[in-house]
Amino acid sequence: MWFTKLRTAVCRCTAVMLVMVAIVTADRENAVADDNTSDHIAYAALYSPGPAWQHGKPMEEQGLRNHGLYIRSLRDAGTLIAGGKLGETRGLAVFKTKSLEDAEALLAADPAITGGIFVAELVPWTIAFAIESFPVTPLYR
Repeated sequence: MWFTKLRTAVCRCTAVMLVMVAIVTADRENAVADDNTSDHIAYAALYSPGPAWQHGKPMEEQGLRNHGLYIRSLRDAGTLIAGGKLGETRGLAVFKTKSLEDAEALLAADPAITGGIFVAELVPWTIAFAIESFPVTPLYR
């Protein structure tokens, strides 16, 4: 029991740290805007296994190709700051949208959400610090 709580706490701390690192892939001018706007807000989606998740199978065998292609399209459109695998069964995506409703709409259109492979918790994130670059390796080309 205590191990499960510890593991959950470590996963959440890791998620927060990854969200902080994730912003580095965004264009600095787009990531941090004028202090008088809401452009400092991004939305972190913490993905967890949903009802269609196949327990015992690794993430790579969960049928997530369409999810990956969808997330890539968001990146190409400038909406996704960063995203990727978080541990063995979870994922993280950081969206740059004008509102919570827009971020919710992105999740509602995600094939992994609509297919029940993932459920997601959306958390507003106020961007306070960012660096300009971070190397990434794309999974879906």
